[in-house]
Amino acid sequence: MTLAIAVQYPYGRFREALESLSKIRPLLRQEAIIFLTDSRYTYQNHYEDDGIKLHDIDVSTVIAFSGKVNIAEQCVENIQRKLNSPGNKIINVQKTFQRTYRFQKRHNDKTGVKTGILSFLMGKYLKTGETRLVLLESPDFKAKFVTGIEGIGDKKAYEEVKKVVVPKLENISNFNGTEKDYFSMAVIIADAMRLIAIENPRFDKIAGPIQYWVLNRKGITEHSLSYTEDPTGKRDNWHRLTAKRSELKTAKDKHDLGPDYLMR
Repeated sequence: MTLAIAVQYPYGRFREALESLSKIRPLLRQEAIIFLTDSRYTYQNHYEDDGIKLHDIDVSTVIAFSGKVNIAEQCVENIQRKLNSPGNKIINVQKTFQRTYRFQKRHNDKTGVKTGILSFLMGKYLKTGETRLVLLESPDFKAKFVTGIEGIGDKKAYEEVKKVVVPKLENISNFNGTEKDYFSMAVIIADAMRLIAIENPRFDKIAGPIQYWVLNRKGITEHSLSYTEDPTGKRDNWHRLTAKRSELKTAKDKHDLGPDYLMR
């Protein structure tokens, strides 16, 4: 299971306020998408807390996944491979995901393995300065455009996190219209993920350090977060909440698997 959350900036009432202000005077568009995921890979008989769940498709596209790791990684790899193939001007993401999913499902059905739901959150930064956030889920992977915030994986965990973070994201006083707002949003979401899901035994399949990426006009950037119960350092030290990509691995790299691997 997974908890992956993506949120567009600016959000809610703050977005509305900036749009109203832009009608009075020109504003530099500062749109972005903030992605945060846990890093636990849960297998049949064990789990690993150093798995990658965020991938860059190109310099302006990020994708997060939830579901069977081997299928999700193959879906992502197939998109990346097509994107890098000479002459490929148009890539049909939906059909690529469908073919990969169906191939794996046929194998799983024969061996009695449940394929389960496979979900993707894909964020795109456009040349216009706008962002697009898309949800794609098996079996048809029909694109559903999302505005604001969306999560995939454990739906109960996401709803509990969302209930806590949305009022804070709607609070205009938390933001000032600069790129520091990305950090503010990430802190709000990451702290809720930690307290509600990662450190909560009710959600034992959501764990490990958080991956935290920002997609904006500068491209894709990786960031870090830390937390403490006492910033003075008297009762508690700072604890790193996030992991660098170099500290995480794909399932394919972890298990030295081939290009068309099948794994239970």
